[in-house]
Amino acid sequence: MQNILIFLFVFASFSVFSQVKEVKYYYQDGSVSSEGTMRDGKPDGYWRTYYQDGGLKSEGYRKEFKLDSIWKFYREDSTLEKTITYAEEFKNGKESLYSKEGILTEEFTNKNNIKEGPARYFYDTGELWKTLEFVNNREEGKGTEYDKDGRVITNIVYRNGFIYSEERINRYNSSGKRTGIWREMYPDNKLIKEEGNYTNDLRNGVFKFYNKFGNLDRLEKYENGILVIDEAATTMLDIRNEYHEDGSVKVSGTYREGKKQGNFREYDQEGKMISGALYDKDVKMGEGMIDSLG
Repeated sequence: MQNILIFLFVFASFSVFSQVKEVKYYYQDGSVSSEGTMRDGKPDGYWRTYYQDGGLKSEGYRKEFKLDSIWKFYREDSTLEKTITYAEEFKNGKESLYSKEGILTEEFTNKNNIKEGPARYFYDTGELWKTLEFVNNREEGKGTEYDKDGRVITNIVYRNGFIYSEERINRYNSSGKRTGIWREMYPDNKLIKEEGNYTNDLRNGVFKFYNKFGNLDRLEKYENGILVIDEAATTMLDIRNEYHEDGSVKVSGTYREGKKQGNFREYDQEGKMISGALYDKDVKMGEGMIDSLG
């Protein structure tokens, strides 16, 4: 019984001496610089800060004296500049940046004050421009650039914050005609339907056609938009892989009639390509890094 009475006494004492009050701070000219709740002499609860002319500068909540939930930050012209999600005093969650016109321009995810996870960037008119991923505050892995009409125009691979490779696709020339590599996707936008090269809106070179399961269905060769018969160029190749001990792909390449023919790629155990080579009837014609279209 004695222990219970002591516990109640301590709890009551805490309740009596925990002080909560509303406070304001001022600039030298008497205008309010900030206002909010103080508990036990420290900021807690909801707080606002102001520019000297009275405009709202920032607002947000503190939980147990620490920054928490979504804070909003404003420009001197009162337009919203950015929002930041906090937890336990750190940036944890989504951070969004806005133009003066109120259009979302940039959005990424933080983890303990470090950019970590997906990020999105937008044109000044609001359309999606680029997506990528951050790992430990640096760009890492796959990124994609879009035209304003939603068309993918660049595939990017980042390594440790730098562009490792860049593939420009689905582009128009100054005359508005298709040029370079174009890639058409199935409606779900996940699997390739066809891909090949255009010159002044005309098919030029070997085109690859895939079925809805992602498997190569056929090859066709074109010259200035005209389908031509070229068995050597359009014969289907046999894809063969070599594997690391853990089962991951070590080398992947294509064969024709048992001989190396076309591109060969070598990967490390993490799946990153480390080298490539081009073969013609078992003869190495060149070596170096190879993009997704060879």
